[in-house]
Amino acid sequence: MLKNLFGSLFYFELVVGLLTLIVMYALGEFCREFGERDRTQETIIFVDEAWFFNKTEIGASILMSMKRVGRSQNNFLGLITQSISDVETEDDSTAFGTIFAFREPTETDKVLKYFKLPVEETTQAWYDNMTKGQCIMRDPFGRTARITVDFQLPEVTVLFDTVETKMKNTKAVA
Repeated sequence: MLKNLFGSLFYFELVVGLLTLIVMYALGEFCREFGERDRTQETIIFVDEAWFFNKTEIGASILMSMKRVGRSQNNFLGLITQSISDVETEDDSTAFGTIFAFREPTETDKVLKYFKLPVEETTQAWYDNMTKGQCIMRDPFGRTARITVDFQLPEVTVLFDTVETKMKNTKAVA
């Protein structure tokens, strides 16, 4: 009985893995074709949890093909992830666009190295002292700066409220 259970679990994981690859491939192909559809029309594609594409060879190649659509097709690709390690690849020669790195205290040195900034006390403090909404940005021309992202419209700010909680808002209490 135990042998059958493990066999069933293995089979289930195999099927789920294959279905995941199929969905990832279809989504990647759609995004690539969407970006290539009309060269005269600016397009933008945001991929949240982009780390998922780099988990497999197939996913990494799909991501690379989406990157290559880029400027030649008037397309902007936004990869959203929580770790700088998720976007580092050895074989990327696409000169992939603009990078934003918000403060992640456990990755200070990794972020500085990725942006080709010296890893020293001054730059570590410069990065670690960023406030909410500040990030390091590098544009397609290699210019790097610390910027502040500030949304003035309350209609946009509401979109970032993604966690339901029973805690009281400190602004409402104060």
